[in-house]
Parts: sequence; structure tokens; C-alpha cells
Amino acid sequence: MNSELRQILERDFPSIQGEVLARVLRFYDLLVAENAVQNLTRLISPQDFAEGHLVDVLELRKSEFLRFPAMDLGSGGGVPGLLAACFSAEPWLLVDSEKKKADFLSRAAAELGLSHVRA
Repeated sequence: MNSELRQILERDFPSIQGEVLARVLRFYDLLVAENAVQNLTRLISPQDFAEGHLVDVLELRKSEFLRFPAMDLGSGGGVPGLLAACFSAEPWLLVDSEKKKADFLSRAAAELGLSHVRA
């Protein structure tokens, strides 16, 4: 688990706690590991992840744009869909045209215990 990201989250996003915090940290670890195998994102440092991916997902969740079940087309590394699914049990469908990316999304959802996510 990334201690630098944990410090950033605890300092800048204190409302993210408990199981959600653990899932976000685990998602980050999975994303970093898979990014070494296939190009999923350029926002890979803990600070970039928090300021880019996490802030985007938090803003999306606050918007009135989302309706469930939600679909993330071109999911790639799982942002916004997989990361957003770490926060609640609403159903998500993640779609990517590359099988390797879709396989990663399925594995990551299973590892994160997100039974409400399908890739």
C-alpha cells in the first residue's frame, strides 16, 4: 500500500475513510502495477493520481450527471468507472475495446470486491 498516497488522502480528502479509503489505495496499487505492463494512464504519481483521477471522480459523483446503471466507455485503467465504484454499490459497466485492458478491469473489480461492476 502506498504510504505517500495515504498521507495525501488523509490530509486533502479526510472524508474518504474506512473501507472506501482501503479500496482507493488498493485500486491505486493495482493501477500502478498494471501500468508497468500496459499503458493505462500518465497520472501515476500519488499526487497526480489524487489531483487528477480522484478529483475527477469526486466531481463526477457530486454532479447530477450520473444515472445508474452507469457505463464507462473506453475505461482504460478504470477511471472514472472503477474508481467511482469504490465509493458506492451502484452498478457500473466498464467497456474497453482492448481485451488486455478489459481483462485488467475484470481482475481489479474482483480484487477490490466490487461485485456491482462488470467489464
